[in-house]
Amino acid sequence: MTVHDPIYGRFTLSKTVRQLLLTPEARRLSQIRLLNTLTPTLATLGDLRRYSHTLGVSYLAKINSQRGFGPEEKAAFAASVVLHDIGTPPFGHLFEYHLREASGWNHEDVIHSVLWGFHAPENRAHQIFAGRSLAVQSIIKRTRLSLELIQAIITRKHPLSSLLFGSLDLDNLDNVVRMAWALGLNAPASLATDLARGLTASRDGTLILSQARFGDAVQQWASLRRSVYEILVFDMETVAAQAALSEAIEIALTAQFLTENDWSLYDELLIEKLRSHEETKRLISRDYLGEPPRLIYALQLRGALTDYRFANRGEAKHLLDELLVNQFGKGKTLAYAFVDRGSFEKRLDFKDPEGAAWQVGVTSRSLILYAFSRVGQIPIARAAEAVKTLQIKMGVPEELVIRCVLPAGREEDEVGDEPQLTLPAF
Repeated sequence: MTVHDPIYGRFTLSKTVRQLLLTPEARRLSQIRLLNTLTPTLATLGDLRRYSHTLGVSYLAKINSQRGFGPEEKAAFAASVVLHDIGTPPFGHLFEYHLREASGWNHEDVIHSVLWGFHAPENRAHQIFAGRSLAVQSIIKRTRLSLELIQAIITRKHPLSSLLFGSLDLDNLDNVVRMAWALGLNAPASLATDLARGLTASRDGTLILSQARFGDAVQQWASLRRSVYEILVFDMETVAAQAALSEAIEIALTAQFLTENDWSLYDELLIEKLRSHEETKRLISRDYLGEPPRLIYALQLRGALTDYRFANRGEAKHLLDELLVNQFGKGKTLAYAFVDRGSFEKRLDFKDPEGAAWQVGVTSRSLILYAFSRVGQIPIARAAEAVKTLQIKMGVPEELVIRCVLPAGREEDEVGDEPQLTLPAF
């Protein structure tokens, strides 16, 4: 199988990988976006699909040595790369957060059911994409891959799992470089390929990488990752679109015309389902597919959800909803909450081939609360007053405020002592 990729150019993949890539379980990813929304301002990134990302990770896996592992394990790892995202629901993490909070849904359980051949959404004769039946299990049997090894790798129970789910792994190497490319940032392919060639895993799952040879590249990759997430988290049209879609999904799950079985839909089918229902069609047509709601404020706070007595992201969002209704009226606003658990920076842990441990970075922890107006621009003085009301309600002292973004591009920064959260001005 010959692939032409904008990041890595022309490359070939093995016959077994090709067979897995052509299953409906994998091909469904060609209709799942890498970014969790449509967006007018990050349009190229919004058009990228997880299938192209899977191809990219497959290439990085091909050039990675998996030194110290046998042929059967290496073959299982190549298959795991193709299959590790097949449980991704439409619009990725955006839908997944709601499913997890509503029912404890877990994409790893879904992958298990698909791998073992007993997933049948809505009893559709095991159809998952384009009316085609599940095929992964038959391909695995036909090619004599070890299903048990694949399962162990995907569920993080094998040393090779760290090359897919480590602090720095082949998956996020491609993810960051691919997103950066789509955002117009300086993202040389060599940044991903050099690290992919140098990275390996020990038998206890520790990531092995030479600090002398790759320390600068790791720093460069971490800086690029931070730049990517600065854009994703503070591009307000993009976040407004996520807020609108998230609101529609929450309404649909509450009304039960959307259920966890709908994880197997792809992006456009989910949008059509939401557009066809009375309770969500106006929200999707007006706020998601139409003009994005306008920013009232975005408030970034140091710490985790539990630091503010929230059990989950939904509780934070619902508090915002209550305050915004009181401040601006019912139906005039949208609220959204983003939890940063290492989005801007995370600790990357390695062991040098000579045995010495080394690290880069410290994992960031913050909560970003967004408010959007559906009825036009809110005056900056009124927006600032709404922020102050939120801070008082939550009991947030000024030293915990990292960033406050108000309309018309004005921003107030309050930077504390923790360097990993000292963000550049937006």
